[in-house]
Amino acid sequence: MKRVFVTLFVLPVLLWAQDYPEVSIHELMTIPQDSLQVGSLRSAYFGDTVYVTGKVMVPPVVDPLNNRTVILWAGNRWVSFLYDTTEGLQEYAGVNILQFDTTITSTFFDRIRPGDVIRVLCRVANYPPGPQGLTQLEVITADGNQVEFLDSDRPVGTPVHVQISDFYTGPIGNQTVHYESGSRYAGMLVELTDVTVVAATRYDYVIADAEGNQMYLRTQSTYFTKKEDIGGRKPALREWEGFKIGQRLSRVRGFITSARIGGEPASFMITPVYPEDVEISITPPQITSAGRPKTLAFPAPSDSVPVQFIAYPGDAPLDPATAWIIYSTDGGSTFDTVAATQVDDSTFVGMIPPQSAETLVQYFCHIADTSGYEFNYPPDGYHYYRVLDRPARIADVREPILPGGYSAYEGFVVTLEGVVTADTSDIPGRNNPRIYIQDSTAPYSGIFLYTTNPDHPLRGVHRGDRIRVTGEVDEMFRVTILTNIDENVEVLSSGNEVTPVVLSTADFAMKSAGELPAEQWESMLIEFRNVVVVDTNADKARGRNFGEFLVADLDRAQDPRAWMRVETDDGNTSLTTYKDMPDRIIPPIGSKFSFLRGIMYYSFGNYKLVPRKDSDYELVVTAVEEVPDFFAQLRIFPNPVRNQVIADFWLHRSGETRVVINDVQGRTVATHSLGILPYGAHRYRLTLPNLPSGVYVFQVWQGDQKVGSQLVVKE
Repeated sequence: MKRVFVTLFVLPVLLWAQDYPEVSIHELMTIPQDSLQVGSLRSAYFGDTVYVTGKVMVPPVVDPLNNRTVILWAGNRWVSFLYDTTEGLQEYAGVNILQFDTTITSTFFDRIRPGDVIRVLCRVANYPPGPQGLTQLEVITADGNQVEFLDSDRPVGTPVHVQISDFYTGPIGNQTVHYESGSRYAGMLVELTDVTVVAATRYDYVIADAEGNQMYLRTQSTYFTKKEDIGGRKPALREWEGFKIGQRLSRVRGFITSARIGGEPASFMITPVYPEDVEISITPPQITSAGRPKTLAFPAPSDSVPVQFIAYPGDAPLDPATAWIIYSTDGGSTFDTVAATQVDDSTFVGMIPPQSAETLVQYFCHIADTSGYEFNYPPDGYHYYRVLDRPARIADVREPILPGGYSAYEGFVVTLEGVVTADTSDIPGRNNPRIYIQDSTAPYSGIFLYTTNPDHPLRGVHRGDRIRVTGEVDEMFRVTILTNIDENVEVLSSGNEVTPVVLSTADFAMKSAGELPAEQWESMLIEFRNVVVVDTNADKARGRNFGEFLVADLDRAQDPRAWMRVETDDGNTSLTTYKDMPDRIIPPIGSKFSFLRGIMYYSFGNYKLVPRKDSDYELVVTAVEEVPDFFAQLRIFPNPVRNQVIADFWLHRSGETRVVINDVQGRTVATHSLGILPYGAHRYRLTLPNLPSGVYVFQVWQGDQKVGSQLVVKE
């Protein structure tokens, strides 16, 4: 049955009947195998404008006439999910769809209801931007584009039962992402059973299965808005207290979505929509915080260490006799227990006895209720400290104890010494200058000193000064920093030299936050030698420019797994990626740096080198005509292919361009002229002739130069 609003909306739809392809949701969401192998979840139709037909799963608003509260919060946007209309599909069948401008109601997108079958013109994008974001459809809101209602009251179907291990194995921060199996359920309604809430962020939660695999539970629905967020973040459809750490959930039903958490892409999250999508089975006793004094980061061998925790009852009263501090000094092989004394209704304190120097102590807090249900804190790991009979070093603070590159001493106050490797004149930044110290060339020996106070004495230190500072360890967007720094900054000596560590670009390219070997060199002075520029804008494919270009070791220039970002906006050099800065240098593609050094930084999902001043590099410029052929970077997908192939390539100069396909005997089986193309990035979708199954060579030619790749055709 079709839902009819008014007959006037039919005519504008006809005005939009242009030559845009019809693409099924299954085609749209099936990711090419070669993309999955490199951790990319982008659709083969990314960037295209297409017509999509699908079944509505969630209404954008509660009631378009009486209650226009959005159900799924995404800023000032309307959000829904569409399903492929082919019945019985259990994978690659769903997609997130949004309308960005909610002042435009002529599209009728706000009127779609669960069970409607609609046809709509959309742009294929992804979120969060970048290869690890999931596909989303953005409704075209230009005049004349309206949702076409084809049917209504279709059953929305039942969720697909999945496991967290379909998406991730391991805890957050030290996970293996399963792109292939996870991508099958992107945008689909799924169900998890028997999971536990183990952590919380500002808006979202971490859930874990019995094997310790974790993923985020996303509270995007306005049915899951905590009281403290009402009015600040979004309207709420009910009063909700939020989940409690340790709560056991017998069922979580929701859509697989993606977002950024702490600046990092989370490719697969489960997003419940309605209250009945989450079923709570048990609320055990709660420990809401635990720790030792913040000034006791590194106890001395003579120190007994007090550990305090706050506990509250769950479904039954607390049993104070089960309040313990449980600790190990041999890496978890054996554990000892000390009783925690109850100080008041909710506070308990226990004392870990003194330990010998260099001992690494790991501990957690425990309590049970009178029903026998237990709770440990942290619920999915340990707290740590190392016993020292010497001053702490930077590597002690950054020691890789916790997964994901996080410091085990976050929130603790420490005193550190080191030589300034970058002062305010080296990395002035666009908003706030960055200062770094380093006390060795060994791994984990550098740290970022952070202050926003322009009058802080730290702003007066100079590169080469050896200084002593006291501050609080923190994590800022996955970078370990020292913040809240005491104004008593001691300059111990000046004129010191720090030798840069010589490394390969492949040590950092495509590495995630905390991943080795990249993480150990964070905030340290690094040098690359004999590297070549492979792109003048690292974000060209996204149509953006954030002041970063790409380099690679000369012998790895053809391998994208060795392409490393270099930041030009923050440092004080003559380098740039912007064409409107004639007084600065855009290093041409193919030009070589005999050396390139700077501070290793991490932001927005990438490790990147930040040169400080022009003395940090020696650039050898090569004329564009001498750039090797391989800089016409070519990627074709899907591969294998049936009849349509997408070619992404980059040209180092403008000129007449053509595509040639040869068989394995070298015979030309197809040609296609692309005309005169400009310098830069290009994408073409080409329909292949009726080729028999087999292996072919796909080539992009410009003049007498070419770049090629193997193409597999399967009927």
